[in-house]
Amino acid sequence: MQFAQSIFGKELHQITFNDLVEFFKISREESSKVEFKSGETALEDIYREICAFLNTEGGLLIIGAPIEEKVKVNSKSTKRVCIGELTPSNIRNKGWLIQKISSNISPFPSTLDIQEILTENGNFYIIDVPQSQTPPHQCLNEGKYYIRLEEEARPAPHGIVQALFFQRQKPLIKTKLELYTLKNKPKNEIEIRIKILNESDFPTENISFIIDLINIENVQSDDYHENSHGFKQKNDIFTLRGVNNQVLVRELSLPIEFLLLGYAHATYS
Repeated sequence: MQFAQSIFGKELHQITFNDLVEFFKISREESSKVEFKSGETALEDIYREICAFLNTEGGLLIIGAPIEEKVKVNSKSTKRVCIGELTPSNIRNKGWLIQKISSNISPFPSTLDIQEILTENGNFYIIDVPQSQTPPHQCLNEGKYYIRLEEEARPAPHGIVQALFFQRQKPLIKTKLELYTLKNKPKNEIEIRIKILNESDFPTENISFIIDLINIENVQSDDYHENSHGFKQKNDIFTLRGVNNQVLVRELSLPIEFLLLGYAHATYS
């Protein structure tokens, strides 16, 4: 889900100028997932915030927010809020902004989603920044890496930069489980589909899997897996094992399908 949906309650490209006006009619505070920049902010600050979101958990950057104010909380502390009149930016257009970002952030964050709101008085931009699968991202004009700490973009320590590089070099393997009841079949027959996915841009192969099926009568599978053709282990456990040599990259998946009779419990790894 886009960050815009959780903050504005609508998809990014559905947000209008009036939505921004209504949003800032009450005091708004920044968080680890949202950053406000006035239209007067320098491009360098925008690069820092985008890098920080990319290198951390992602977030939403609003350009054209009201000028930040300090509000007294008590006798010892204050907080920063944005409320009131919007401040349009002088950014030429969305294409120009993307060009500037691509020239000043490395590697280029191709997953950014930008909503451009044009008005007679200037332009507003809402940038939805997902967490990167290829961190760390660097601000080339400074030669620095940034991360998001609470409400701020801060330079990343050397150890965190190293850890982000290590994360970048590994494929991101995830699984998706789907259960289906079949028409004109007994209720205790359930088709199970497990998809093994690689959500990174780094290929991986020789994927092995183990699926334990507990308290069932039988397993039926068109593909041969160990113990998938009527052999049951002790303690009423079926185990499906396999190794696949298919190279997995983004947009490809390894499907595993089988039919359970008397389904009760299953685990997989």
